[in-house]
Amino acid sequence: MAALTAVNCKISFHGSPGFGEHCHLAKQRAPCARKIDSSCKLDWRSQNLSVMKLLSGNQTTGYCFPCVYFSKVLDGLKSGGETYFLSQNWRNYGSKHGKIQVSVRTVQRGRTRFHRIQRLRYLFLKVSVGFQPRISCKNLKLMAAVDGDGSFKEHSVHFIGIGGSGLSALALLALQQGWKVSGSDATFNKRLEKLKAAGARVYVGHAARQLVDTRSNSPPDAVVVSSAIPVNNEEVEAAQALGVPIYKRADWLGRITEGYELLAVAGSHGKSTTAAMLAIILTELGHDVTAIVGAEVPQFPGGGNAIFGGGQRFVLEADEYDGCFLGVAPSLAVVTNVEWEHVDFFPDEASVRKIFRQFVLRINPGGTLVVCGDTAGSKLLSTVFQSDKTEDSSGAITTTESQFDSDSRHVVTYGLGDGNDWQAVMLAPNVQSGTDYVVVKSGKPMARVTLQLPGTHNVLNSLAAIVVASLLASRDNVSSSIEGNFAAMKKAAEAASEALSGFVGIRRRFELVGKWKNCFIYDDYAHHPTEVRAVLQAARQRFDQKPIWVVFQPHTYSRLAKLLHDFAPAFSAADRVIITEVYSAREDNIWNTSGADLAAVVTGPPSIFVSTLDQVVERLTWELALSEAMGSKGVVLLTLGAGDITEVGFELLKALSTK
Repeated sequence: MAALTAVNCKISFHGSPGFGEHCHLAKQRAPCARKIDSSCKLDWRSQNLSVMKLLSGNQTTGYCFPCVYFSKVLDGLKSGGETYFLSQNWRNYGSKHGKIQVSVRTVQRGRTRFHRIQRLRYLFLKVSVGFQPRISCKNLKLMAAVDGDGSFKEHSVHFIGIGGSGLSALALLALQQGWKVSGSDATFNKRLEKLKAAGARVYVGHAARQLVDTRSNSPPDAVVVSSAIPVNNEEVEAAQALGVPIYKRADWLGRITEGYELLAVAGSHGKSTTAAMLAIILTELGHDVTAIVGAEVPQFPGGGNAIFGGGQRFVLEADEYDGCFLGVAPSLAVVTNVEWEHVDFFPDEASVRKIFRQFVLRINPGGTLVVCGDTAGSKLLSTVFQSDKTEDSSGAITTTESQFDSDSRHVVTYGLGDGNDWQAVMLAPNVQSGTDYVVVKSGKPMARVTLQLPGTHNVLNSLAAIVVASLLASRDNVSSSIEGNFAAMKKAAEAASEALSGFVGIRRRFELVGKWKNCFIYDDYAHHPTEVRAVLQAARQRFDQKPIWVVFQPHTYSRLAKLLHDFAPAFSAADRVIITEVYSAREDNIWNTSGADLAAVVTGPPSIFVSTLDQVVERLTWELALSEAMGSKGVVLLTLGAGDITEVGFELLKALSTK
């Protein structure tokens, strides 16, 4: 009988009386050949425990370590010693008896991943089960959070910068997982309102006193800090003084995704849309996924940026800023493209490529990299598992093997160009002003896709999501034949295509704000030259006969200063451009630059500088009203940027409604 390898197997204790909710098995081997009923879990009425997942080679399977029957586990957990059990449903596998050895160690004060407590009890369990032809031993570790009376202690976490798209989703996930959640942000927004409604304690502004729960008069078990928060923040300093563990988002992501089959979507552009598409596809295919995306998704529950599922798969938008994605270890990773985007964090494009390389090398053994083969930056990653090349002190290039065997992880490429493993061909506009295309794998048609969204970039985003869904279907396929795997992938690609036909996009990505007479107003997050070109190409695809006006708010002084000459030709597909003053975000203007500098160098359409957003609204109100009065066939107005430019469309519609 072939042995299976178990890695990070999670046992869930539902309704457990006073100890940690999860424990993980170390890497081990155990004979196993029976599929487990997915409903099998620890039930404190029957005290029936089962390990739900093992890994067979590179395949996640439904096979399990045998269901074991606990008769005296609770007593053992309290006192230590040994307790015996009888395994169930294993009539064909020899001896069905085993033994649990429990040792207990108590410390007076400590913290676990789940609890902050005065008295901590660690329990080490060694579970032995008899098999033929061998004996398999399981080593488990549980942490029991107890006080002297053995009562359960609720765990808590405080998020500093909780109103951001990243931390707000993590806070909602923590609430779903049973944590007490609190947090603060500089300004109030809709995300804070949603978190408050979900049960979080939220504050506007930062203050040390907000760290302590007034009801329990105790600090949180953990503090998670946004990358935008400075180290001298008063809540950060208070946490340090109280001895509360402080986590950057990268470290926290690593902890909460531990034990999941992590599907991480990274890239300088397109990762939010791709991750949202993938989550929706997998949900439509029947997977009970958890997902966190860096933008709000209308088709997610409540229109938020997260899905909280009960399955083993976790879709994560993995952000390179501040090295955030280096905290996770994905089973499968997507890299859409690699460009110099966060110029305030990365000194040059070489440093961006280096950190993406580090991220890709964090893919688990046997995992898969799905990378766009059309762009130079991402295409370089396709050889990352073959060798690591480093420069010695003399500048010479030396080659060493990767940290895992070169063939233990796999690379799959996708794109429009020939030579990719998966390709989008026969692109054509459709009646929805989106794009139709055909998915091809190694020259064989897999599915026909109809997108509501315009733009070549959305073809690539959707293709990546389809590829991942197809690869997962192959991974789940019980057939080992080439024909069986191909059939499973084709079926998944067709189902993914069907799911994407109803995909309406995500917030602030070519999002229709509204219409006034013949004027359409769209809003987009584009704040990089590549993104500006992409959204203008999409707008031209949908509105090829209308003039396109752009209002662009540069985001951060550093990005404008360092990418000024890349921005200059990016607006060439527009008919008119208005540049506003820079949205500074977290920066001081040490570069002595201004939006006026960009307006002066834009090539192609006429461009002007209008300093404030209020002035933009005032000017566009009378210009659009006059244009309409003169019999214009209408204008398409795009508001672009990552700052508060998003409010311009709503304010403009409000002003135009009085005309």
